[in-house]
Amino acid sequence: MRTLNESSRYSSYGRGGDGAQIAYAIVDSALGRLLVAGTHRGICFAAMGEADATLVAELRSDYPRASIRVCDPNRHEDSSIGRWAVALADYIAGRSKMPAPPMDIRGTSFQFAVWDQLRAIPAGETRSYSEIARRIGRPRAIRAVGTANGANPISIIIPCHRAIRASGHLGGYRWGLERKRKLLEMERGAASPGSTLLPHCAASRSALAEKSTGKPKRAIAASVAICTGRSGSRRCSTRASPACPSFG
Repeated sequence: MRTLNESSRYSSYGRGGDGAQIAYAIVDSALGRLLVAGTHRGICFAAMGEADATLVAELRSDYPRASIRVCDPNRHEDSSIGRWAVALADYIAGRSKMPAPPMDIRGTSFQFAVWDQLRAIPAGETRSYSEIARRIGRPRAIRAVGTANGANPISIIIPCHRAIRASGHLGGYRWGLERKRKLLEMERGAASPGSTLLPHCAASRSALAEKSTGKPKRAIAASVAICTGRSGSRRCSTRASPACPSFG
């Protein structure tokens, strides 16, 4: 596995996204709306939530100095953003393996060391913050490991959801403990002997939305916004879909 220290230590932009041109795509997923953003060099942000506006605000908060726009499939530098978003949504639904896009992120040497350890945790397994601290040679830096874990800008692909407390408690998660629990359940199920990748995401998404909004699942229709940029033949579009979206 190529480490983050090798692939992303030197980002293409300055502090706060200074000088970055960032494009983003938002797709539906089994855990709510999923925003994936990136520069010409690679993915720099991925987040989950219930409202598109909230996700975009979170992206802008992380990169206040960047120029941020919705991805345009007719722009060469945007062409892969939508595809990576769809690939990540497929992983969340249990339909495919973890995608491995190039990344363009900033961080300290300590943060990169923690993020590399997170990526080394096999799907279906977890590590405690204290164990991660030991593995990077800083056994007393447990709290700092938790802070670096929380500073991860790319959900799932840098799998900070696989870090838990030594007691077995899930600990915190930037995108909500219910999502963390469901991600771990999906990964354990997919990794179990004789299992197949899980094809059904509608029930999971509806249950999560019902829990967070209080609305009955029959009243929840997912809005799917995609920007795939495949050979310039698809445009960003929105459509209602009460079940798992099929992107082809």
